[in-house]
Amino acid sequence: MQNNKKRNTPIATLIKNFVNKDSGKVSESRKEIRNRFPALDWKDQKKIISAFLDSCASDREWIYTRLLDYWDDNFAEQIKTLWEKYHEDKCAWVVIRFLPENYVKSQIGHFPGGRNYYFVCRRLAHNEDFQIERNKLSAIDYLSVIFYSGKNLSDNEATEIFYKIVCEECEKENMFIDMRHVGRGVFFALRDFAVISKALYYLESSNKTGVLETLEAWGENVAETIRLSEEYATLNKAPLSDYEYNDRLKSIAKSYIADSLGVECKENYMFLDARKRLEELERKNPVIDSLIDKLGLECVE
Repeated sequence: MQNNKKRNTPIATLIKNFVNKDSGKVSESRKEIRNRFPALDWKDQKKIISAFLDSCASDREWIYTRLLDYWDDNFAEQIKTLWEKYHEDKCAWVVIRFLPENYVKSQIGHFPGGRNYYFVCRRLAHNEDFQIERNKLSAIDYLSVIFYSGKNLSDNEATEIFYKIVCEECEKENMFIDMRHVGRGVFFALRDFAVISKALYYLESSNKTGVLETLEAWGENVAETIRLSEEYATLNKAPLSDYEYNDRLKSIAKSYIADSLGVECKENYMFLDARKRLEELERKNPVIDSLIDKLGLECVE
């Protein structure tokens, strides 16, 4: 019986047909190259990277993202030339990550918006002469940069940044969108929200033990207030899908968290020190009093 299964075209032929724009097989070769790229030998991948960088905008865009995993310094001059000619968004990602630090620093004003400045900071913040423009970063990104660059934060600044992170999340329309699934009757804690969990991880890894105790006390107080609330009890009785349940829970949490932070969060005032914050919460919820006594919390210096 005859086997009519199509055999793979040699990759050298595909590259040749792709590069030759008069071959009549550019589109067909492009599709096959993209499908086979991850499994090819490095010598063939390098030829493809160079060919795609020399091609049209859509081909360059496709290969820019692959370069993040398949970088070689031999592409540096080609990338620099393309960046200075087109200033394409995804090319900026490659420039920021791989080109020399002095060059990256010289191009800061040319990079597009979004989170590019965050990645610039991740690349350059270890240098003492690089000044981080904090107003260009979200609070969680700023904390991340400080953590990964090995810089130190005072306890007061660490506390301030944490509450700023929570405030920024409360101000988002889709606040705390990355929340792990919490089923009915499952213990609920503020660490269930990815951004809070990430912030606490950075502080824990930075040995901010005293700050963590204060923040954990605040978080437990808010979580306990939510768990004891009428809204939470009603939610657990409602005939909702898992998606609807978690969506409602996020809304309830947003309300109680924002309320616990008060006017500072709503109007972006300077943050109070942790002891004063806990005392404010105590007036709203006596549960916090036992936490203060139990932990022996003092004003964070």
